[in-house]
Amino acid sequence: MHKFAINFEELSSFVPDLNVGDETVFRDYNLRKRIVDVLRLKENEVFILFNEKINVEFLLLKKTFQNKKTLSVKIVSINENESVKPEIILCPGLLKKKYFEDVVYLASQMAAVKICPLLTSQVHKNWLDQKNIDRLKKIMISACEQSKNFIIPNLEKPIELKTFLEKESFDNSKKVCFHISGEPLFNLLSELNQKKYEKIYLFFGSEGDFIQEELDLLKKYKIQNYKLTSTVLRSIDAISVGLGSVKSVV
Repeated sequence: MHKFAINFEELSSFVPDLNVGDETVFRDYNLRKRIVDVLRLKENEVFILFNEKINVEFLLLKKTFQNKKTLSVKIVSINENESVKPEIILCPGLLKKKYFEDVVYLASQMAAVKICPLLTSQVHKNWLDQKNIDRLKKIMISACEQSKNFIIPNLEKPIELKTFLEKESFDNSKKVCFHISGEPLFNLLSELNQKKYEKIYLFFGSEGDFIQEELDLLKKYKIQNYKLTSTVLRSIDAISVGLGSVKSVV
């Protein structure tokens, strides 16, 4: 049976003194409104609340519908969030706003642990200010709720490609750039299926792709090229296919 999942940052403060089977009451207006009015859950339906540390299943009790100000529930299970292994660090060129929103949704849905937007020569504008970061975080939360991925990715501030490569530690990691000039995707997936890495870095160009100097720089840091198809894909499509393919074997 489908269970709705909702991010609730204050969750930990409700749980420490409670156990499975205990009943408790939430007095959070917005949470109650979402459960009862938006999702329209009924008595004895189960839903999930999660934050960065835990996820908890609750059974909705009849008392909820007898008091319009509270949410009465029974604890079904309490679970620590499992860390995602291997860690996937998504490194896309900073796309236009509407496409990058799709990127962060995909990354959250597929449990990337970090998103590092890269400023390359073909990125026309760094539009990612704090206001837009806050909006993107809401999009990531929505994707995590939908996918039941309880660990929301870290969204880094945009950084120059060269600076990122110089500062990043690549110990025990697989470093991949998806580019039409590369080896077949099958070679990458076969390797990932056999060899275990702690981290996997996935590099994607922006709408204008990487220029040759940037490809040479990636090669200098032993970042291997793999092609997704024999045709040129849009950046957002390449990210969807590349990330999804890697997640299918790790």
